[in-house]
Amino acid sequence: MATKFALNFLGARFRVKLVDCLTGLNVNVGSVVSQDIVFYRPDGTSFAKAASLVEDPISSGNFFINYLNTSPEKTILDQVGDWEFAGRVVLASGDDFDSAERFVFWVK
Repeated sequence: MATKFALNFLGARFRVKLVDCLTGLNVNVGSVVSQDIVFYRPDGTSFAKAASLVEDPISSGNFFINYLNTSPEKTILDQVGDWEFAGRVVLASGDDFDSAERFVFWVK
């Protein structure tokens, strides 16, 4: 299913499951010190937005990196075209990791 948003849409939720990309296992959220959703615009620029960790209501112990673009913040969807997003976490050890795949959506 393709996800499409109108230009300057507010209220979009972006969510990435938090798993170790090498093992496929859950990440110990106690070691996560910050988390972001990274957006890649159609013009090739990128930016990160601070996100929250939300527990999966269906699978206890599974977490999502979650970002909701809503008022009073202004819209981030400011260019028409193909967008991508990915999750990023920083661990207490100082290591940082991006999600193994990017998710595509469209702004029209």
